[in-house]
Amino acid sequence: MNTVKFLSALPQFLILLPAAASCYLCVRNQMKYTPAKTAGMCMAVIVPYSFAAACIYASMRVDMNLLLLPSLVVFFFLYRLTVTIDLPRCLAIYIGVCSIETFPSQFAYAFDARLHPMSGAQNFSVEAALFQFVLACLLVAAFAYPALHQ
Repeated sequence: MNTVKFLSALPQFLILLPAAASCYLCVRNQMKYTPAKTAGMCMAVIVPYSFAAACIYASMRVDMNLLLLPSLVVFFFLYRLTVTIDLPRCLAIYIGVCSIETFPSQFAYAFDARLHPMSGAQNFSVEAALFQFVLACLLVAAFAYPALHQ
């Protein structure tokens, strides 16, 4: 297994944690479980998945999108099972958050192109992956303040 590929893939999968937090900020009063229990459930699913997917990516040279896109469908059902809102609203929030979370990814690709102009998108650097994760966390922090102070 290529350690550099693993280290660059892991933050790209761990970005699902801030994305999940963004989804739950919109429906914090319509959750089936307490916020702590919901966070624990999400972390219990997303963190092992992130490590497993990063290992698969690093060892089998599978495209990142082949691992990430199908998982979004699976994680939608996890989200749907933990909230009490109806399906159209749940889907709208989930798709909206997925759309918003593409901005850190695009900025990270631009950052990676600036750092390593001769490498392609398949050779995403560890620095750019960490930059993407930090941007995603900052995005959640920016959303959290108005959502929690209504």
